[in-house]
Amino acid sequence: MIESFLQYIRYEKNFSSHTVLSYRIDLEQLRDFMITQKGFFSPEKISSEELRDWVIALMDVGLDSASVNRKISAVKSFYKYLNRNALTDNNPTLKIVRPKMPKKIPQFFSEKEMEKCLEVSEKNDTFDGVRNGLMVDMIYQTGLRRSEVVGLKDEDVDVVKKQLKVLGKGNKERLVPFGDALSEKIQRYRKIRDEEVPALVKNFFRTKKGKALTPANVYLTVKEMMGEVSSAKKRSPHVVRHTFATALLNDGADINTIKDLLGHESLAATQIYTHATFEQIKNIYQQTHPRGKK
Repeated sequence: MIESFLQYIRYEKNFSSHTVLSYRIDLEQLRDFMITQKGFFSPEKISSEELRDWVIALMDVGLDSASVNRKISAVKSFYKYLNRNALTDNNPTLKIVRPKMPKKIPQFFSEKEMEKCLEVSEKNDTFDGVRNGLMVDMIYQTGLRRSEVVGLKDEDVDVVKKQLKVLGKGNKERLVPFGDALSEKIQRYRKIRDEEVPALVKNFFRTKKGKALTPANVYLTVKEMMGEVSSAKKRSPHVVRHTFATALLNDGADINTIKDLLGHESLAATQIYTHATFEQIKNIYQQTHPRGKK
């Protein structure tokens, strides 16, 4: 049964040879476990309890949640194939609960790194230099997503009310305020842009030829600019967005306000930042308290 399933995913589903090999290893591990426990391997007789015992055994030997979940996915696919082809009506995977994946603490840049990046960008008075410096600063001061930077229209940037009208996920609009310093940068950028760049699109940020920026343009700009001041492995617009949220939380902003500014659907998505700030607190404690030093 395992061999026929592997043939199916390789030649009919066009799975990569690497994926097929991974599925083979996972299913053969289940087979070996069942032979050790029961003396034989029979997919039509495996119970949910026995499958759960296998999952527990995997975790007991130190396998992380991601690896265990991948193995469960392989077994689920295997039983879907068996059920669809009437090879068995048994499916012990239906009652299996996947191990929870640990939440990753978001990475963020330090205040010094952000200030240094913006300081360096101030020295470049070309159109690209002014636009790129503003782009990074806008994400840092407003927490925009990369897609929101790309989609921002000129009419949505109001320097009188000092606010952005942002079209976020699910086509939901939100208003995001900004300060005087960003307002001045916006006006400087607009002046240069309107003098040097054709207005071929209504987007606020444009290329030198007057076209809309792409998500890749935004990503590469942030990566390059932050690469000059930070040694962090990940240097993306999303990390700058994380930096915006973390800075607000560190300075005492209400988490519900941060949720609204970021355009999150639920508070659960925003609460990850409390873990990030707690890690900062813990590190400071370990480095400074006489009984907590590493």
